[in-house]
Amino acid sequence: ANVFPYIVGGKTVGKLHVANLAARNRLNPTLIEFQEQLKIRSYTMYVAIIFISLLFSLWISRVLSRHLERLGRRTKEIRLGNLDVNIPIEGPEEIRQLAATLAEMVKELKKHEEWRLHLMEDLTHELRTPLTSMLTQLEAIQDGVYEVSDEWLHDIYEELERLARLISDLERLSEA
Repeated sequence: ANVFPYIVGGKTVGKLHVANLAARNRLNPTLIEFQEQLKIRSYTMYVAIIFISLLFSLWISRVLSRHLERLGRRTKEIRLGNLDVNIPIEGPEEIRQLAATLAEMVKELKKHEEWRLHLMEDLTHELRTPLTSMLTQLEAIQDGVYEVSDEWLHDIYEELERLARLISDLERLSEA
C-alpha cells in the first residue's frame, strides 16, 4: 500500500492510504465481509429470479396448452365423424380465433354432409325407379301377364337407357 500525506495550508493534516486489489487482504475486514455478503446475496437473488421465471413460464404454458389440448380433443371427435361437437371459444385471442375458425368449419362440414345425404337419397330413388319399372315389366312377361312384344321391349330398353344416363351422370358428378 502507498501512503500519501494530506497537506492543507502547508501542514500535513493526515495520511492517505492507497491500495490496489492485490493488497486487498490488508483492507478493512468489515469491507471485505460486506463484499462477500454482496456476492452471496447477488448469486441467491439471480437463482431465485431464474427459478421464479421458470415457474411462471411453466404456468403460462400450462394455461395456453390447456386450451389447445381442449381444441385438439374436439378436432379428434370431428375427425371421427362427430359433427355435433361444441367448440368453446375461450382463451387468448389467437386460440379464440382458431376455435371460431374450427366452429365455422364444422358448420360447413354439417352442410356438406346434409347435402351429401340428400343427394344419396335422391340418387337411390332415381336409380330405384327405372329398375323397379323394368323388373315389374319383366316379371309380368315371365308370368304370362303380358306377351313379349316390341312395345314392352321398347319400354324396357328406354328404362335401361335412363338408368345408363343416371349412372353416367353419377360418374361425371364423382369426377367433379
